[in-house]
Amino acid sequence: MIRACEDVGVKILTLVSNGSSVNLSFIKMHVPATSSASSVVFDTLNFCALDRKLYFIADPPHLIKTIRNCFAKSGTGSNHTRLLYKDGEHIEWETIERLY
Repeated sequence: MIRACEDVGVKILTLVSNGSSVNLSFIKMHVPATSSASSVVFDTLNFCALDRKLYFIADPPHLIKTIRNCFAKSGTGSNHTRLLYKDGEHIEWETIERLY
């Protein structure tokens, strides 16, 4: 797909995806073009245009939804599946509702 776009003059610079396990596995298959102390792959060589890199970007609406879902599932009780905390304080969806 990238080759087809590049061949007709459409320059591909980024690949945007959500954080699904399939997408994360795809990203981890690539060798980073920029070395860093972390093991996070955020760019790779563009083999269809060697003068440019390809950058991996997370889809912001999906990230916001994931954060919301984490807060919504945090708390005590049968309908909560996790308990988030920061600095020893629990983070619960009810707190967000009260703030709103």
